[in-house]
Amino acid sequence: MKLRILLAAAGLVTCAAASPVELSRDPDKAPVSIADVSLFWRAFDLWVSGGGQSDKLALVLKTEYLDKGSDGVKDFTPNRIIDAESLAARILEDRGYYERARPYAEKILAFEPEIRAIYRKFRDWYPAARFPALYFVVGRRNSGGMSSQRALIIGTEMFGDDRARLRFDVMVPMVAHELMHFQQRTSQEKGSGFLASCLREGAADFLAERLAGRHINESIKSYGDAHERELWERFQQDVTRPDGHRAWLYNARDSKRVGPPDLGYYMGYKITQSFYQASTDPAAALRAIIEMHDPEDIFQRSQYGNRFGRAGK
Repeated sequence: MKLRILLAAAGLVTCAAASPVELSRDPDKAPVSIADVSLFWRAFDLWVSGGGQSDKLALVLKTEYLDKGSDGVKDFTPNRIIDAESLAARILEDRGYYERARPYAEKILAFEPEIRAIYRKFRDWYPAARFPALYFVVGRRNSGGMSSQRALIIGTEMFGDDRARLRFDVMVPMVAHELMHFQQRTSQEKGSGFLASCLREGAADFLAERLAGRHINESIKSYGDAHERELWERFQQDVTRPDGHRAWLYNARDSKRVGPPDLGYYMGYKITQSFYQASTDPAAALRAIIEMHDPEDIFQRSQYGNRFGRAGK
């Protein structure tokens, strides 16, 4: 089925966002929208044609992008975009970065066949899968993607050539990664800690790789593989510390991190992979990884430590 591309800013079809009770279980009917990308660049062009004064950008972004944006923009704003002033400041720091990303964002339609194929493959794995609306937006260069209660949201400005934060060819693995997060059902009691965060992120990478053939954190894999045992030993120490996450997750600017940023994704990937490989029921293991009800149980049953001559923590 043809991908349902929603281009409100270009004057084409629009539709309401899927709410939590309207989520599709049909991979061919889940809406995909690039309307917000068009909105952003229309706002940007309006600012440029009006003289491009720095002090005018925030107002244009607010009225022509954030206020008119989809539910995807609204969900992406609180912890990513923040507000029009913050977005404007980020653009003005390096306007050229955004302008270089623009032609890549305009090629998103090229991913249509891959996105639908991944959705169908995932449905075959996991018949209980839910497929929310997928929104492509423009953000503040701090997030390639997220999942909310009603949507998957991809920050298109993050993707481009070698100068971008992420290469354009990992756009589809990012969609797969966020689709996995949307399925995860970790309880609040079992999902608030450092270990749970690493396993949720690592599971999303592991499953994205199986769906799309690669994942979004391959750049740290060579380092991880070369230092796997010492990373495992350090991980066991940090997982019990109140601030242990600082060394492993969301730490690009943290001087106390372990090696390259976000090695917690790598450790979560390896533990999840080990859990799957150790299972005698691959289908049940996939369900456990997808739903991620109990990260601690997956950790304990993974047998990951056995490869280093020890088990458990």
